[in-house]
Amino acid sequence: MTDWPTYLKGLRRRLGLTQRQFGAAIGATITTISRWECGKMKPLPVYQQIIREFEERRAKEDVG
Repeated sequence: MTDWPTYLKGLRRRLGLTQRQFGAAIGATITTISRWECGKMKPLPVYQQIIREFEERRAKEDVG
């Protein structure tokens, strides 16, 4: 089971993105990102997939 608040904060910080930038990149509002990071909500399955795909794309960009 993913600890979404910790995972998202860590991912966003590792990538050097603000909540606004991260939200724009995955199609979510800053309010939604904040709620996820505070543990008030967890991403819906569709967003969980989008987040993982975004992370994979960024990792490939860093390598390539």
